[in-house]
Amino acid sequence: MQFDVVTIFPKVIEAWSNSGVCGKAFEKNIAQLTCWNPRNYVSDTGGSLDDRPYGGGPGMVMLASPLKNTIIAIKKTLHSTKKIKLFYFLQLGKK
Repeated sequence: MQFDVVTIFPKVIEAWSNSGVCGKAFEKNIAQLTCWNPRNYVSDTGGSLDDRPYGGGPGMVMLASPLKNTIIAIKKTLHSTKKIKLFYFLQLGKK
């Protein structure tokens, strides 16, 4: 089973993957993990991922283009005709 994780903190995910039950699964090649940093897929030279929140107010919003470009890069590495599952995990702001 292959897991491709899009994160701006790949070292945190990689540290998690080396411990516990998940670490054993990766160690025994039952599962594989690749971390993808969307900063590698930005269009500007500064590597900025942040956009202004819609409607103003506090918080940060990730630009859509780096995320889209990262997902396209991941799909290019897949050598399968099977349908893939894509999950988005996010944190909603407080109201």
